[in-house]
Amino acid sequence: MFRLSPIQSAFRRTRHMAAISTLPLTFAMIGVSSDPAMAANGVGPSALANAIDQKIEQFRSNEDIVGMTVAITKNGRLIYSKGFGQARRTSDLPGFHPMNRDHRTRIGSVSKAVNSGPATFKAMRAKGFDPRTKKVYGRNGVLGNAYATHQDVGVRRHQPIIAMAIDSDDKVYTWFKNGKVSVGRSHDLDAHLPPRTFKMADGKRIEDLHVVAISKSNRVYAWYKDGTLSIGQSRDLGYHRQIPVDGDGKPTQYVGMPVGPDGDRKSMLDVVGVAIAKSDDEVFVWYDDGTRSSGHSTDFDKHFANRSYTPPVDTAWRYKIRGMAISSNDRVYTWASNGKAFAGDSADLDRHRSPYNYAHGHSGRYKNPYDDITVQHLFDHTAGFARSGDGAAAARTFPYHLDANGQSQYEEIHKHFVATRAFLSKPGTRYSYSNHGMGMTTLLVEALTGKTYREYAVNSYLRPMGLKGKVRAQKATADLQDAFPYERDGNGHDRLPFKASTTGLAAGGWTASAQGILGITTSLADTYTYDEIDQMAWFGSSGGKLSHNGSTGGGYARVSLFPDDYVSGSGRNLRGMHVATASKTGGLKSGVGGRMEDLMSAIVIAAADANVSSAVNYWDVAW
Repeated sequence: MFRLSPIQSAFRRTRHMAAISTLPLTFAMIGVSSDPAMAANGVGPSALANAIDQKIEQFRSNEDIVGMTVAITKNGRLIYSKGFGQARRTSDLPGFHPMNRDHRTRIGSVSKAVNSGPATFKAMRAKGFDPRTKKVYGRNGVLGNAYATHQDVGVRRHQPIIAMAIDSDDKVYTWFKNGKVSVGRSHDLDAHLPPRTFKMADGKRIEDLHVVAISKSNRVYAWYKDGTLSIGQSRDLGYHRQIPVDGDGKPTQYVGMPVGPDGDRKSMLDVVGVAIAKSDDEVFVWYDDGTRSSGHSTDFDKHFANRSYTPPVDTAWRYKIRGMAISSNDRVYTWASNGKAFAGDSADLDRHRSPYNYAHGHSGRYKNPYDDITVQHLFDHTAGFARSGDGAAAARTFPYHLDANGQSQYEEIHKHFVATRAFLSKPGTRYSYSNHGMGMTTLLVEALTGKTYREYAVNSYLRPMGLKGKVRAQKATADLQDAFPYERDGNGHDRLPFKASTTGLAAGGWTASAQGILGITTSLADTYTYDEIDQMAWFGSSGGKLSHNGSTGGGYARVSLFPDDYVSGSGRNLRGMHVATASKTGGLKSGVGGRMEDLMSAIVIAAADANVSSAVNYWDVAW
């Protein structure tokens, strides 16, 4: 049974009605529909149910969703909560198993807004820290210098060198993050020419650049993190051929990537080096999982794929690589972030010469972007991080463990991330959605509280709300409140196994019903201002509405909060209303997010038009 705690009631905001009674309420007293189906699957006034049930069922049918839950609150009071469809298909278990209002489904990234962001915010407040100013790393940061080593040796990170190549005369070209290119030898990178300014291809920034190589004709090939390619010369990367774009300026051509040993197609962020053989212009590509492929400039897999290579010492060397190039006699040169270079061939990177020192004249202190990252940057997805960490690669690189619940320990994932993932932008300057950034709240909570993220989230965050067990981490074992997850494909729906989240619990590994989601938002609205909630990893929109969506294998969810002064475009008073949906189907049809948003707008307006009595409150009977 859900009730606001005394503390929550004390903090109840003025827009809310008086705290709900602690006395049990009967269905008759609060006007629950006498319709058996309604009584079985949900709660809500008949007038409201009649106004929105058909809309929801039509949406579910159109989108081919096996089952979903929907809930609405107004001024902190639950006015509607219902399940639709099936929790378990008849092909999985005998009989019909209707979706009830309390069935949990995977909510994906909604976890960020209702769990990870608020829980971390609470832990920060308890220490007297402001997320907007508190740094993540460094001497006074939450994580201190725990990951400094991995940051320092990371390939193409904050290090000044971003790309290297050798021309047909065996001169070494080196491009730096300050917009300079120098020309030298393998052991002295500016022996011939000191650093000079270079130009990017149209529409590209230096931080977009991933790898560079020079052909036997001395044309310079530049590949970018988004998988596009330009061709130019050493001081103008788009001199010969810019990136082809359509009328809207969007790229029309991308590099063909091979499929890795795990069956997933590789991306440019998996690439640690590219070089072009001077004998025949064959393009060689090396990846961070220890494989290599060979092809041409627009198809990395044209000739062969997934052959292995060996670094000079151990696998960790792969993550220290700054640049790779092939000389006129087709020897492969590799430069690492620890100041070592070595010469070999495509399969054995130090076959010809063991690691030796190199130097360059690029001087001056290079500011480490990690030093500027605040906790709020993580919440706002502006830290400059790539989208996700790579748990599988972390497992191959570091001692890797699962906790008692089968959840990956995020520390190994973060170590791998800072050693292998490039910054997309300077912290605080550009929005780029990052699962890893929010996954890092795992480490923040542990550093702030001395408890595991799971322990703190369950016992110090959810339990005081009365929501322990109502909102639960994904697990390999399920109880009766867990709806079976399904993945939609061209052949219908395949039931997925129950398992822990592969992106990290904090990034998107929680399960809940729509009602459970609104249990959290009600508590947040009772305790914090909307401006404070907005800081907790929510998306803001015009008029002050806060929202978040989440999609993961076997689940899709959305939640919206309307502030005190919110009036719809049609003039409806939506003040203090919250609405959430949680469905048990992944692989949804294209554009479902916009259509789900339209549905939620329609039902919240219908709820406003129904003019539900302020005395109605279903929290005490809903579980």
